[in-house]
Amino acid sequence: MGQSIYAKDITVSNGSNKITVPSSELKNGVYFINIYSNKGSIVSRKFVK
Repeated sequence: MGQSIYAKDITVSNGSNKITVPSSELKNGVYFINIYSNKGSIVSRKFVK
């Protein structure tokens, strides 16, 4: 519980950006995705596999 299972630094451009997170190897369960910007903002999403 509470472990980081995937992390990646990316560079994004203005506008809409698509980030793919590999999930085929994950066990069934509830996961949280946290996206941090270099300005300190955060987006948090939950997904169930």
